Amino acid sequence: MSDIERVFNDRHYATYGFKLSRPIEVVTIRVFAVITRVKPRFRAPRTEGEARPRSFRRVFFDDWVEAPIYWRDDVPMNQAIEGPAIIEEYGSTIIIPPGWKALVGNHGEVRMNH
Repeated sequence: MSDIERVFNDRHYATYGFKLSRPIEVVTIRVFAVITRVKPRFRAPRTEGEARPRSFRRVFFDDWVEAPIYWRDDVPMNQAIEGPAIIEEYGSTIIIPPGWKALVGNHGEVRMNH
């Protein structure tokens, strides 16, 4: 504690030009850390073949429609999936509304446009 008080008093004096005549109260402590980590590797999407729906399901948009269900890993790069459709994967579901189109990009991202 004495080191903290000494450093505080030195910095306070250097910044403001006077010393405080009362006890120091610690209100906020901030910690900044930098760690090294393994950079994630993105798996390149398939470039060949054509995805086919694994199933069909009734889905409600403005009305009930029969929508094809695709598995994300089955959709190759640059294949357009037109809505209404659903692309499923382990951690998420992508809903493609009617009139929209989804396309898998170079890095595996799914781009949608209307």
